[in-house]
Amino acid sequence: MSDRQAIIIIIRTWIQVFTALVLIISGVQGNWNVFVPSIVLLVITIAWIISGNKSTMKNVRQ
Repeated sequence: MSDRQAIIIIIRTWIQVFTALVLIISGVQGNWNVFVPSIVLLVITIAWIISGNKSTMKNVRQ
């Protein structure tokens, strides 16, 4: 994996996190049909970040 690919993955990840946070904020304001899927999205994204970071670190070390 090149540095550029890693940077693209990181940027894409942060866009997902930011989107999930925006959805959660709108959910807190009472929009529950947006709120519940956004929590699911955030949990999936965090799990993906953790697994993605492990594989990225392995590739960087090699």
